[in-house]
Amino acid sequence: MVDYLPRTAWGARPATGSTPLDADQVEGVAIHWPGMANPLGRDRIGDALRGWQADHMENNGWSDIAYQVAVDQWGRAWTLRGLTTRSAANGSLDVNQRFGAILLVLAPGEEPSAAMTATVRGVVTDFRRWFPGANRIVPHSLIRPEPTDCPGDQARAALELGAFDPYREDDDMANAAEVLAEVQALRTEERARYIAESDRWKVEAGRWQVEAERWQQLTKQLLTIGLDPAEVARLVVAELPTDGQVGDQAMVEAALRAVLLQGVET
Repeated sequence: MVDYLPRTAWGARPATGSTPLDADQVEGVAIHWPGMANPLGRDRIGDALRGWQADHMENNGWSDIAYQVAVDQWGRAWTLRGLTTRSAANGSLDVNQRFGAILLVLAPGEEPSAAMTATVRGVVTDFRRWFPGANRIVPHSLIRPEPTDCPGDQARAALELGAFDPYREDDDMANAAEVLAEVQALRTEERARYIAESDRWKVEAGRWQVEAERWQQLTKQLLTIGLDPAEVARLVVAELPTDGQVGDQAMVEAALRAVLLQGVET
């Protein structure tokens, strides 16, 4: 079982009410994040929890901070509403009745640490002791009635690999560190591929810019001397090899330049 820090550890204000979850209705737990701008230091978690509680109670009119438990990057589990109390985090009364709510204290782009992942597994295990039907572990974005990016790409990737599932014990998921390393490697590879592709297209764009400017100059020459396009086309064809083997664009351009240099005789 997980060693949960009490509400006093983060200076929680008293809740104004609570509703217990009905075990017959619970089918899983949803993973959340706060979407904060930057990662938090170890000694800033309590301040953040108090701030989120104040926002939820004062601005949203809820009875308490929305989530049941928070887990930080150092693997600490913070008691919020508690595992048996219905959350207000999932987006509607229906999904709040059917799913618990675990908050991962993550910022955009921040990967869940091995310590965080291991503790989340433990919290899910404890939640299932209270609610045996809670077989699903889902990102908040999957169940919220309105669109959301919660809990972020990194946590969603870990969920897809089964990183937070305590029952996932096959060889390639033997420990959370290996899972997270695999996620990170995949993301690094994808980022490198994107950068290489982007550089290639920049070179290609530069080449086509040069070509466009070259043909623009030729077009201006045509307009300046008032040549008939049909006549120019006939003369260009006449300048090309008689065997019909046109090598490349450069050959066509050379023929066009020859016509422009010698002028058109009518």
